[in-house]
Amino acid sequence: MGATVSRLPAGGPPPTTRPSPTARTRAQCKRDASRNAERVEQLNSALDLDDFAATRLRTIAAHSKQLTAIQKHLPSALEPIYEVTLAPKQDERQVIKAIEDEKLTPDSRLRDIRSLRKQMSASKPPRRG
Repeated sequence: MGATVSRLPAGGPPPTTRPSPTARTRAQCKRDASRNAERVEQLNSALDLDDFAATRLRTIAAHSKQLTAIQKHLPSALEPIYEVTLAPKQDERQVIKAIEDEKLTPDSRLRDIRSLRKQMSASKPPRRG
């Protein structure tokens, strides 16, 4: 009842060499990245976006969940919203405080938000090691 194991006779054909799953995955990733880059370029062109604006829009999109919660308090321009996304996660409370103190409003200008970010960075508590 035991399972029989077939063995290749000595001098038989060598086992077939196939690329490792990791090598195939890397190759697929490179192809996918290339295709994705082409798609991004086509989309940017169709929307008439340069790389600078497209990068900022992707950053804003990555933070959309946090920004949606405070959207009523944000300016309606790309650069000021982008600046708000640059506030580190630990500074979310400071962003809320800035809204409560009316330092961040729909009328806030880019230089106001940059100044606010600098203040947040300066008041950050030291990291514990």
